[in-house]
Amino acid sequence: YGGDAHDIGHPVGPLGEDSFLLTGYSRGFGASGPNDVWMVRIDGRGEPLGQSLRGGAGADHNIQVRPAGGGDLALVGYTTSRGFGDWDAEVLVVSPDLEERWSAMYGGPGADGAVAVFAAPPGDLVIAGYTETQGGAGRDILVYRLARYNPS
Repeated sequence: YGGDAHDIGHPVGPLGEDSFLLTGYSRGFGASGPNDVWMVRIDGRGEPLGQSLRGGAGADHNIQVRPAGGGDLALVGYTTSRGFGDWDAEVLVVSPDLEERWSAMYGGPGADGAVAVFAAPPGDLVIAGYTETQGGAGRDILVYRLARYNPS
């Protein structure tokens, strides 16, 4: 997979029967910044079924993807395109058709990023990562529980 520029794949998440979401970032395919989050929907044989880019003028990276409930997937990573400071942690929830359902950013003037996500009862999302904005000197652990993600 890829185009004529730098394309990096990270995790793969299930989208239902015989369909998966490959995620990562791309500098090609019309990326609006140095890197955009790149999502490729593939079938069980690895054939592409569709793709989408999401990003802005800065760098956007996806690190992990996990089921979010209702058939949706939650992606986490970091961005300099939007937010509060240097790098900011970003959560993006997409439908099986790669349509954005919901997104949020967390951070401050330092470097902050999300590297893990999982669904927790009763429909919450938990993200983990790092922060230079909160806590002591240097990087500290960042954990947020996002209450009642509702896929409808």
